[in-house]
Amino acid sequence: MFDKILFQFAGASLPPQYYRSYTIEINQKKANIRVYNYSTDLLSKDFEIFEEEWRNLQSFSLETLEKQGSKIEERATGTTLDTIILLKDDKEMYNFCFDSLSKVNEATEKLKATILSLIKPSVEEIINSTRQ
Repeated sequence: MFDKILFQFAGASLPPQYYRSYTIEINQKKANIRVYNYSTDLLSKDFEIFEEEWRNLQSFSLETLEKQGSKIEERATGTTLDTIILLKDDKEMYNFCFDSLSKVNEATEKLKATILSLIKPSVEEIINSTRQ
């Protein structure tokens, strides 16, 4: 079973004042979101992870998620990219990336939604706070 989750979102190419990407790192005790524009860190914020939230994350089975690798539409422009990485003792157990045009299975979508739900008030609000 994994002991750390990394979720990475890479935004579409935009001028630096508009571009935002983020990484969420989760372990049994906390989640951290780091928002950046290209090479500049704009914000880092920690959130406590409650036992029930961690158990919910641990309930996802590798067998039900999309097969490792990537799902990217060829020749697509202006897309974003999501990457889900599951680790055990800092060793990668699972790595899957997909762009905003690709349809992924229900379990993978649900894992993504569960990860994003741990960030309060919301990922969008935290990103917007870096634009002021």
